[in-house]
Amino acid sequence: MALWLRVLAKGRGYYDALPLSDYRMHPGQEQRTASMGIGCITERFEIVEAARTLGFLAAPIQHRTALDRVLSLASAWLARGNPSPADRAELDGLARRIAAVRVD
Repeated sequence: MALWLRVLAKGRGYYDALPLSDYRMHPGQEQRTASMGIGCITERFEIVEAARTLGFLAAPIQHRTALDRVLSLASAWLARGNPSPADRAELDGLARRIAAVRVD
């Protein structure tokens, strides 16, 4: 994702909503593990901050909206079941990092 941000920072891009590839989902996927899921949510925060550094999400409302989406994903993850204390601590730490950069 960081590569695409750097490319887009240098020129225009085109978005096509049509699927260009397929993938399959199965119960044994790593994305279904807590560490992978929380890692993906944390990575989204890092992508938001990298995008802002490169000049994207320049308007405060855009940045807030992106950060709110990350918080929403973290809340949904916590609501999925009984998170371990370590998982809860990691997501709480993420919420603190978001609060530190969020400008109202």
